[in-house]
Amino acid sequence: MKTNIFSKPSGVAFRHIIEDGVSVLTSAPLDAARRNYVVVGLAKLFGDASRGYQQLSHGQALCMGIKAEDAFESFSFMERQIGRALDDTQIAAATQAFEKLSMNAQISQEEQKNALALLTELLASIERTGPRMVPFQPEEISLSV
Repeated sequence: MKTNIFSKPSGVAFRHIIEDGVSVLTSAPLDAARRNYVVVGLAKLFGDASRGYQQLSHGQALCMGIKAEDAFESFSFMERQIGRALDDTQIAAATQAFEKLSMNAQISQEEQKNALALLTELLASIERTGPRMVPFQPEEISLSV
């Protein structure tokens, strides 16, 4: 059974996906089937991360369904990997760019620049630290006074 790299991103395979995403955005040659796999997968990853951000920002993190859990995991993975707080505008811009590319539509230079900036930041982080796949342990929160 083949694992979907975008549902649980990890290791070298994820790094290659990010590198191929950069290739797509810079018009470097890439096999058509691979290009489609990368573009559709990155659109899903960024779309899930954007939904995860929206759920967190609206205080819905404590009660979420399975799809919402995937969205939260995608967002928290990206934030852990990059090592800084992300805002939804950057993630939404990357989502939109890869969704357009998955439909073979043209993207604007601004969309390309935004998506490329996020992928480049992810790739630099992976090269610097390796993929951060193990989630941090949650801190204990005491509700009593």
